[in-house]
Amino acid sequence: MDKLKEFWTDLKTDYENKYEIPFLTDYDKSVPYFEKMEKLLLDMQKEDEKNTEIACLLASVRMELRDSYEDCAELLFDFLGKNEEDLSDNEKARLYTNIGYYSDFETLTPKYLLKAEELNSPYQETYEGLGLYYFSEYESDNDEKNLEKALKYFEKTSKMSNDYASLFNYGAALYENKKYKEAKILFENLLIEYPNRMRLLLAVGYCELFMGNKEKALFYLAQVKDGQDENYSLSTDDISDYQVYDAYYVLDEYDKFLNGLNDVICNYYTDDWEHYYYTLWIKNQKDEFYDLVQSTISKLEGRIEEAKIDDDYNSQEEKEDYIVSYKEDLAKYKAMIKRIENGCKKPEIKLSLYPEYKCFLIDCLRHKF
Repeated sequence: MDKLKEFWTDLKTDYENKYEIPFLTDYDKSVPYFEKMEKLLLDMQKEDEKNTEIACLLASVRMELRDSYEDCAELLFDFLGKNEEDLSDNEKARLYTNIGYYSDFETLTPKYLLKAEELNSPYQETYEGLGLYYFSEYESDNDEKNLEKALKYFEKTSKMSNDYASLFNYGAALYENKKYKEAKILFENLLIEYPNRMRLLLAVGYCELFMGNKEKALFYLAQVKDGQDENYSLSTDDISDYQVYDAYYVLDEYDKFLNGLNDVICNYYTDDWEHYYYTLWIKNQKDEFYDLVQSTISKLEGRIEEAKIDDDYNSQEEKEDYIVSYKEDLAKYKAMIKRIENGCKKPEIKLSLYPEYKCFLIDCLRHKF
């Protein structure tokens, strides 16, 4: 489809020369360019009605023009229904993968991606999508079986594509599967190609931590700057401050943990941060501990009293449910404080890595054309 690529390149050049901004960054300015691409695709489809790439690109254009994902999937279903007998397995796998992208992620995406897999899809996007789906399920239900499936698909994708996100996702799945040595090697190799990438420094630091190499872990953590990486722009390149400070907690570096977190603690809901209260207690910061306890109990009790006099509920039953829930929150909080005062064991926390939830649309006009 050289004609299409050449046409799209010309549109990109015209857009950037005219507006002096990167292509497609302003939606209103981009609409006429999408419409020109749509017109060309429709004209080409009249001449070649059975062309799968044209149909898939047309769905992508319609998505960019803000047609619903459901309508985009329906466009491809219609094409599949009319031409199924003439399509190769690869073409069907391409369609099912794209349909999977447009479908509801939690319910229908795996159905269509698995259809593509059954057809021996040659597209890495099929397996990337499945890896992302099963990893998201693991994040939701903590089921190790879903994590194992995610690892399988991310490993397959990493062998089909050597782009950063695919390799990082495989590394994140290795790490979550407690295969720290393998994950560390992968992250270190990526660091050679992407030097000083904050997410990779954090990932290597996490691996060193769980491999028992405290000094190495501290070395990498000291280099991590939270916030958006200045040199890289994926969603995983934005690091939350607690992702660094929590590692210091796990390493028993309590002063580093508190010094870092105290500056930003007001940004977080801490009612269930047992590890934070625990650290205040064992570091003998009793004034800070009890000031926080008093203010939190006052807040929780105030919430109960407000609910009692608030009439903005759909029913009395709903109101009572909220009051019961708020009382349970208060009871749980007081029990947590009592555990700490009684000298409980160090509360455990999890240091997680998660994948880059990248676009797995094969014919994505924005990312891959």
